[in-house]
Amino acid sequence: MTVIEVYRRGGVPTGLRVYGHSGRAESGTDVVCAAVSVLVQTLHIGLADVLGQNPKSEIDEKKASIELRWDDADAENVRVLSETIARALYETARSYGSYVKYVEVSL
Repeated sequence: MTVIEVYRRGGVPTGLRVYGHSGRAESGTDVVCAAVSVLVQTLHIGLADVLGQNPKSEIDEKKASIELRWDDADAENVRVLSETIARALYETARSYGSYVKYVEVSL
């Protein structure tokens, strides 16, 4: 199962951690894992390349884990992007609940 943890401070997303394999199909052919990966990559690209933020990222390929943290979470453009991706990840988990778990963590 893929687990998505969205970290929030004061209700605003400030980071996320995604780990595990959904198990819906073999690695490399799993559309659920691909969907989650694309959303996380989109968030990282949006924060770093489009908004000029410097998100901190940790990737552990052995554990199939990625963690992103970002500063300036209260900036409107950062909040809109991170909230949009968080909503898309939530909807992915809702659609594929047997394979993806979505958790919000208050900091």
